[in-house]
Amino acid sequence: LAAGAVYGLDAGTGKVLWRRYVGHVTDHHPQPLNGQPDADVLVTDGHRQELLRVNSTSGDLVWRLAIGEGFAAPSIAGDQIYVATISGKILQIDAESGNSERRVVMPQGLEISPGAAQIHPYLIQIGDHSNLYAISRDSMTCEHVVYFGHKAGTVATPPLIVQDHVLIAENAGPDYCLLHVFKITPSGDGPLLRRPQAPIRLTGNVIVPMVLYGRRPLVVTDLGEVNVFNIDFNTEKDTVTTATAALPASRAAPLLSYPVVEGTTLVLADEKLIKYQLQVTTKQITQKSVTNSSDSCIAPPRLFGDILIVTRRKQGSVGATVSALQVDNFRQPEWETQLGTPIGRVSPAGSQLDAITAAGALFEIDAKVLQAKVSNEPALTVTAASGSLSFTDPVEFAGGKVAFFNPSDNERALIYTPEAGPGRLRIVQLKLSGAKVTCTPVAFQDGLLAPLDNGSVLLANTTTGDNLVLPFQPKLGPGEDVKWQRPAVLGEAFVIVDDRKNIYRVEIKPDPKPFLAPIASGKLELDITSDLAAVGDTVYGVVRNSGGDVIVALNAGDLKPAKEFALTGRVVWGPVQVGDAVLCLSSTEGLLCFEAGANQRWANSVGCGGQPAGNPLQVASDFLFALREGSVVRIAGAGGEQVTSVTIGEPLGAGPVAFGARVLLPGSDGALHVIRTPSAEGQ
Repeated sequence: LAAGAVYGLDAGTGKVLWRRYVGHVTDHHPQPLNGQPDADVLVTDGHRQELLRVNSTSGDLVWRLAIGEGFAAPSIAGDQIYVATISGKILQIDAESGNSERRVVMPQGLEISPGAAQIHPYLIQIGDHSNLYAISRDSMTCEHVVYFGHKAGTVATPPLIVQDHVLIAENAGPDYCLLHVFKITPSGDGPLLRRPQAPIRLTGNVIVPMVLYGRRPLVVTDLGEVNVFNIDFNTEKDTVTTATAALPASRAAPLLSYPVVEGTTLVLADEKLIKYQLQVTTKQITQKSVTNSSDSCIAPPRLFGDILIVTRRKQGSVGATVSALQVDNFRQPEWETQLGTPIGRVSPAGSQLDAITAAGALFEIDAKVLQAKVSNEPALTVTAASGSLSFTDPVEFAGGKVAFFNPSDNERALIYTPEAGPGRLRIVQLKLSGAKVTCTPVAFQDGLLAPLDNGSVLLANTTTGDNLVLPFQPKLGPGEDVKWQRPAVLGEAFVIVDDRKNIYRVEIKPDPKPFLAPIASGKLELDITSDLAAVGDTVYGVVRNSGGDVIVALNAGDLKPAKEFALTGRVVWGPVQVGDAVLCLSSTEGLLCFEAGANQRWANSVGCGGQPAGNPLQVASDFLFALREGSVVRIAGAGGEQVTSVTIGEPLGAGPVAFGARVLLPGSDGALHVIRTPSAEGQ
């Protein structure tokens, strides 16, 4: 599970076999139905509130069951599956057919999966608060209720059942947990669930499911304490005792840590990979190796023989990295696969498409790839000695060149140059002299125009990163910083404003050496806090006011305000120049269109149907919006009314790209959607 989708990977090579979108709200990881390598998997679709069984090799759907509400991760017990819902239902599902004919309704909501007893036909279900329930799997009726006394939210993991023993971890305090022990006793005069001993206190909270080391429970807390327990099934009291000395808590702050056990080897995966040897005979847990990565583990690891499959989010990067690691050497992966990395740009390149990801990979997409629906091998990748690879902000040039900017590491840019062969994708180091870029750069005179917080505005060569011309540097006092807004380009000049209400029109002067020189300047009474966008002789920006925003139109010649458009809402997107128009989206007024001459062309109070992903595409005289929510909307350029819309069903991450009679739509997680260009009905 990564970035809202479930992926099937070949464990031997890391190649992606299939992908299924399940929504970003989904937090249940896929579960194999049994221990066989090719077992089908259960997949939760939180977006549609469905449970699916899919073939693990092909991703083909075996069955689908609509649950109709939120539910906990499914529990598998042989040929039956059990699902607890937030309204209090427990569904019994046939694993073979997906049919659900029996259920029980509890008197309170359920947020935790039930535990299934192995030797007794019972489910043990923790309620949202207070109560613990024993439910017959034969009749799907509640046979016993225990007042457990827990508060809502204090039990984060399902019960662990070992033969007739039930272990429940209650996070009774912010830094400790009580491990409760129950014994299932269906025969006799006593209660069905009884306590053979007092709760065991652990340091830290239990937030990942407890696991088994053979028949021994193994419990890990978020402060790093590890306990292995013995269970004596033949005694009546104090049946759960320590099998090894506890590995003491080692963290000051909580951290999600996943345990994996195989033989006598225990691996804890969090921002480190730590390998231990479990020695029950000597009652010791001995550390064998530590691999530091500073990358967070975001899914339970899987062990295939001596290969550990780990899913991590690398520090400062987008998407997820799945790695296959030898248990004896975590430092050299057998393979690595990137998942969920956004596509920053798709560019037609002859008979194929070049898709560039935010992680610095270029995939060539041809007819064969489109038919297979999967591309595993990038044609080009870039690497960096340090820093993150998260080039999320595209800057488009004439001729198809694109620069991608990383807001968190703004000394570098990823440059894509079509028809440049193996060198068409590269990282360029910008010469910023320790300064920080204050906004996403813009394309200007075939260079990258970057405003810096030390007051200078430089024009960088996209091949070398050097200055193409001497930078523009207004006067500043010692130690003063400037926050520039993103400039607007008008032909051979650009207009830029800062956080001190200064405004400049700048162009390149050739003598004595080429330099960026102001040809006009002024002092505004308004504080523009948005990007600038220009069309014709007018520059548009946004001023924040307490009652509502103001869109101000500036004369590009003398840099003075020409007109103000007061709003009752906030500008949530824009201003953005598209063709001969500037577009803005207001939270109240909807979609607004402006033109040269400080004129408002139209306003559409309905808006465009959501939050735009990237910039709209001009199609004839209309505007085609890709929306982050997962649809495409065509807006009439003349009047602003909606012409048509197409539902994609998955979040989109960048603006649409024309491709003949079709439109390319980059998804937010690395998927590429191809549709016919939406047109008016009857056309």
